[in-house]
Amino acid sequence: MLDIEESRLHPMPTVPHTLALGESRQVLRDQAVRFGSVRYSTPPGLVGQEAWGRVDGD
Repeated sequence: MLDIEESRLHPMPTVPHTLALGESRQVLRDQAVRFGSVRYSTPPGLVGQEAWGRVDGD
């Protein structure tokens, strides 16, 4: 039975989808992300990676 179901499933995407409201931002060289007109600091070592955030209440 699993073989029948498995043949009808789509493959998983290589990059996961964001399922909540919010936005991705790239961590800048100063280890911060810009969200609106404000910059927020991030932990060390994340430069060039993506960070996800949202405004409280969204």
